Amino acid sequence: MMDEDAGPQAQTSTDIEPSANEGGVDEHGIPLEVRHRNQNAFTAVWSFVHLLYEPITDPLQPSRPFTHICLVCCDKLQSSDLTSTAWRSCLLRCSKSSTNAKKHMLRAHKDHQFTTTVNELQIQATSTKITAYNDGITGKSDGEPKAKKQRTLFESMTVSAEDIKILATRWLLSSGLPYTVLLNNELLDLLRRLSNQPTIGFPARDAFYSYADGEFMQIARFIDFAGSGSNDNTPMQNLHCIRIRETIKSVDDMNPWTELVEGASNSDT
Repeated sequence: MMDEDAGPQAQTSTDIEPSANEGGVDEHGIPLEVRHRNQNAFTAVWSFVHLLYEPITDPLQPSRPFTHICLVCCDKLQSSDLTSTAWRSCLLRCSKSSTNAKKHMLRAHKDHQFTTTVNELQIQATSTKITAYNDGITGKSDGEPKAKKQRTLFESMTVSAEDIKILATRWLLSSGLPYTVLLNNELLDLLRRLSNQPTIGFPARDAFYSYADGEFMQIARFIDFAGSGSNDNTPMQNLHCIRIRETIKSVDDMNPWTELVEGASNSDT
């Protein structure tokens, strides 16, 4: 599981005192009366998404007030938008857990160091799962063999949700198909009937991208191992995987049926 404490710590003040700044705003362009703080110094994302001392009402949804504010968003707007209300577009709703805050950073600030660090850790974690799967089907193991647990015939034949994530991702990548192919109820019904598991499903879109990164990391490690005798991933390999991920997303957003129609018309001419 990915560590929530991954990433650098931002150098930001936790309590904003009115006497410490001039002009009515703090170093992020936030009015001094809008007090905010780092709610947990041990979780990196809260260094960039601060908790508001007092929630701010959303005029469009009064029952769902804003609870946090993104300092990275404020810093960007501070240099390009000098209006006094620019900071309001940086308000967020986040629960006590860091899930929503982390999702915001990953989606809105893809070039931020926090995001690149989290992505690298995710790629490594997924690649480790893929390696374990590959070793399992090939019978390869490191060190002393582990004691085998007695399993029933059904357990031996069952395909796990983790296996489905790996196998579905490999099928799409090897066939050059977009993720949207998996959004098919008939295909899902076929999978559930063949596996005799009525609740099993295909990986979510984010999981597909994550496992695609892991597959390409496997390729990068193999190339590095063949060329230099080391299979430790390097920052450059991680960068390649992130760039490949962006390429997969751009292809996935395209309509495959449009490409087929255009290809057919070109072949006729």
